[in-house]
Amino acid sequence: MNPMQRRILLGGRPLIRYFTQLPRSRPQLPYLHHSSPRHRTFYARLLTTERKAWLKMELRWGIYVVSSGVLLFIAAYGFEQEKMEREFPSPHEYTFWSRKLYRANRVHDSEKIRDAGGVSWKFSGDRYMQLLKRLEDPEIDGAGLVQQGEDESQILIPGVGRSGYDITAKPEPWRRGYYEALLGAARAAEFLDSCTKDKTRDLVFAKVVVIGPSNPNPRPLPPGCPEPPREEDCGPAYLPPETFYMRILTTNGFTDAQRLYAALAYASWLDYKGTPEAAGEMCKWGLDIAKSGLAEPDAVVDPKTHTIKSTAVAPSQNVLRATTAMAEHKARNKDLAGALPIFLSVLRARRALPPAPRSEEHTSELQSPPLS
Repeated sequence: MNPMQRRILLGGRPLIRYFTQLPRSRPQLPYLHHSSPRHRTFYARLLTTERKAWLKMELRWGIYVVSSGVLLFIAAYGFEQEKMEREFPSPHEYTFWSRKLYRANRVHDSEKIRDAGGVSWKFSGDRYMQLLKRLEDPEIDGAGLVQQGEDESQILIPGVGRSGYDITAKPEPWRRGYYEALLGAARAAEFLDSCTKDKTRDLVFAKVVVIGPSNPNPRPLPPGCPEPPREEDCGPAYLPPETFYMRILTTNGFTDAQRLYAALAYASWLDYKGTPEAAGEMCKWGLDIAKSGLAEPDAVVDPKTHTIKSTAVAPSQNVLRATTAMAEHKARNKDLAGALPIFLSVLRARRALPPAPRSEEHTSELQSPPLS
């Protein structure tokens, strides 16, 4: 049957074979319809089975690497803290952050770094002040501190403020750490005494670079440094050193050796500032501290010449230190007639001291036979 005959049999209408022609659009069935078939095709090609497996593997290894890095950082941080703790043991009575501040301050302000000139005194001073605030806060580490003279007979120091606390109720490690914090703050105050603080930028500059009437010829700063401050925008960079030295001297609970060291350090600072009279009075105060532990102080040290008497038997280490500092103060201020007798008396007293006993370990090493 030819095509014409088939058309006749169908009533004159051409026969349409739907299964041989492609539809112009896909059927719009609910389970096949998608609002954006183009994006669906793109993501279907992007997230293949192989690519999904690769992404899962990459994610797994990324988690491993990040976790290993975090654990290594924690281990390195713990190792560094343990090393600092062994070098500068912190009091166990302090809280975690106070112990961390104590260790960091002692390491940053260590003698080795000071000799190398690598101490940032502004940073060190701020950290010491943070530590002191925590130690004196009754809500953190200062529970049990007693302010001396709370009544109308309170102790006030001109130019310094209130006196130190009564810390006798605290254990010895706590007191030792508090003493080191005060001494470190005093040390930072000495170095920052020649600096000033720009209040507008919170930066510390040397006083010789400040632009103002009191400094008509300011020293230029090296290239790359911030602009020098103006005198009207500046203020003190830190508290004066006497604030911390006098707090040590007036705190009830420190040992005589600790108070003596603070008195002699303050006397040395006063000599440096060109006030020999005040330095001499501080040396006398230190000598009084050293003699306070003696039953008969006048039988050991002459109250007028400050020399150690020849009849004194084995003077204490505090007495030797205080008299030596007095002699150095007199020699520094060209009073050689007063310094020489003190030096000679100290030398005589040291030569008369009995020999120090050797330790058992050192004795056993000397007595052990050499290895063949």
